[in-house]
Amino acid sequence: GASLRAADGSIRRYGLPVSFDTLTLIYNSANLLAVPADTAALLTSARGLSAPDANPPVWGFAVNLSLDTTIGYLYAFEGRIFDDTGALVLGDAGRDGTERWLSWVRDLSVDQRIYARPDSNIAVDYAIRSGRALATFDWAHSLNTYLSLWNASATVAPLPRLAETGLAPMPYVRSEILAVNARVSSRERSAALEFLRFMITEEAQRLLLGAGVQPARNLELEGTDSQVVRARAFRTEAEQGQPMPNSADRGIIDQELRFMQQQVLGGLANPTDAVSETDRRMRERLRRNT
Repeated sequence: GASLRAADGSIRRYGLPVSFDTLTLIYNSANLLAVPADTAALLTSARGLSAPDANPPVWGFAVNLSLDTTIGYLYAFEGRIFDDTGALVLGDAGRDGTERWLSWVRDLSVDQRIYARPDSNIAVDYAIRSGRALATFDWAHSLNTYLSLWNASATVAPLPRLAETGLAPMPYVRSEILAVNARVSSRERSAALEFLRFMITEEAQRLLLGAGVQPARNLELEGTDSQVVRARAFRTEAEQGQPMPNSADRGIIDQELRFMQQQVLGGLANPTDAVSETDRRMRERLRRNT
């Protein structure tokens, strides 16, 4: 889905995905000894490992509460932004789950034994790199950071199921897409297509995997080698995720959802009012944009 876009009433492929990126749970297995069964198990274990009053403080779980990091759990709460036909349902069928998600994220932000920061990669990244955080939600492209910090103890697992519903989250999946400019000469086009054909060969895709990049090709990943085990975890997550929005309205949707979350996290609106106002603004802006 990452390389497909609606155009002229039809769905068209506009590029070739060569790698993908998605969010998973990444943790230090020397401290967190088992894959958490769900979010409740993760937070319980993390709180037990945290020592917020130590100098410096230690956190069992650190997380950036940005939209991109947490939106997967909106769907686990059975919230929705659009229905399967593309109609906006945020304030209707999607309201209950979205409000519960906003409340959940707000509760994380004030949990004194969780290092959760509203949309702050810098603070969370510093806690992790300084050895003061033992688990987090992060993107596949950041894996090498954790390997350098935790070595063989760096463990990747799919995001835990939401304890409240038993549902798996649906995080964003994004891809690096190779596309050919339609205005290039025939010779340049031939060279570009030859390069694209090479980039999806098994040889090239395995080279990407060896460099810590998750290849788009569905490679056979056999065995218990740590690199293969981590790659399988990233693929499991990607299979249940959702393509990062790439429509012409993406900017409007992204801006409004971020503002909705920030209003709640900042204490400027309760979840009910935030959903109502966001639904109203999105309808107005999307109508004007058509």
